[in-house]
Amino acid sequence: MHRSTNHNGGYGSLTASPSVFEENESCGDACARQLPSLEWIKAYDLSWLWNDVAGGVTLGLVLLAQSLAHAHLCGVAPIRGPYACLLAPLAYVLLGTCHEASIGTGGLVSLVVSEQLAREYATPEERSARAATCALLVGLVLCVMGLLRLAFLVRFLSRPALSGFISGSALLIIKSMSGPMVGGHLPRPNDKHGMHAHRSTALVSFACLAWLFAAKPLANLARGTVLERVAEGAARFKALVALFASAVLATTIAPGVSVVGEVPQ
Repeated sequence: MHRSTNHNGGYGSLTASPSVFEENESCGDACARQLPSLEWIKAYDLSWLWNDVAGGVTLGLVLLAQSLAHAHLCGVAPIRGPYACLLAPLAYVLLGTCHEASIGTGGLVSLVVSEQLAREYATPEERSARAATCALLVGLVLCVMGLLRLAFLVRFLSRPALSGFISGSALLIIKSMSGPMVGGHLPRPNDKHGMHAHRSTALVSFACLAWLFAAKPLANLARGTVLERVAEGAARFKALVALFASAVLATTIAPGVSVVGEVPQ
C-alpha cells in the first residue's frame, strides 16, 4: 500500500500496492522496485556520509542500552535484547521505504509479552525460549500479511484511537520503568512502607534526565562563545554523553548503583 498525505496533514487515499511483476516489466526492474535501496543508493551523496555514520553510531549505542532495558522489562535473558536488534535493521536497509521508522525493540511489546510469559514460566531461560518462538510466529504472520497485500487494513484505524494507544503506551512504559529508575519501587496499594528508593541510583537517573532536557538549551546559550563547538557536539550526542556519564558515575563515585554487569552469551 502507498500512503499519501493530504493538505491538512492527514492521511489521503490509499492505493493498492502493485503486484510483484507488472505488465511488460523485466525481472531486473521488478527487483529494483521491490528493493528500494537499489534506487536511493544511486543518488547517495558522499557528503552525507559523516552525518550518517555519526547518527548510526549514536543510534546503535542507544539501541544497545534500550534493548537491554527492554529485555529486563520482558523478563528474558539480557543478551536477548541486543540479539533481537541485529537482523531487523539490516533487512530494513534493503526493504524499507520510511526513514522515520524506528527499527528495534519496543517497550510496549516487551510489557505485553512479559505479562503473558510470567503466568506460565518461572525462569528467564524458559521465558527467553518462548519469547523467541513468539517473535518467530509474529514475523511469519506479518510476512503472510505482506504477501497478501493486507496493508489496506490500516484504513480502519482511526486517528483518535491510534493517538490514545500511543499515549497510553508511553504512560504505561514510564510507570513500569519508574521503579528501576529510582532503584526501588513507587508507592503500591496497601503498602505501609510507601516508596522505596536508592539515593545514588535516583540521583544518577534524574541527573541523566535533566541533561537530556537541558542539552539543547545549553547549546543555544553557548552560541557565540568559546564553548560553542563543544556545547553543540555534546548536545548532538547527548544520549551518548548520558550513557557514558552514567556508566562512569555508577562505577566510581555513586556507590551501590545497580548495573547490568556481565551479560551471559
